[in-house]
Amino acid sequence: MGDFTPNAMAKVMALAANPIRATRFEIKDLGNNEVEISYIGDTTRVVWSKWVENGGKWQIDDVKEVTAS
Repeated sequence: MGDFTPNAMAKVMALAANPIRATRFEIKDLGNNEVEISYIGDTTRVVWSKWVENGGKWQIDDVKEVTAS
């Protein structure tokens, strides 16, 4: 599991079912352990994630695709 808590795993798998080919990415720190990552290629996918510290390791605990702004 590593980077994901059990809470996030099903959501990540759902996103992975519809992959895009990204040639670059941009990261936006939203504060409060939240991040938006834009995966940019022929199309752009923006993914919001919430991180938690779990046993001394940072893991993604929640994730969702958001509309590109």
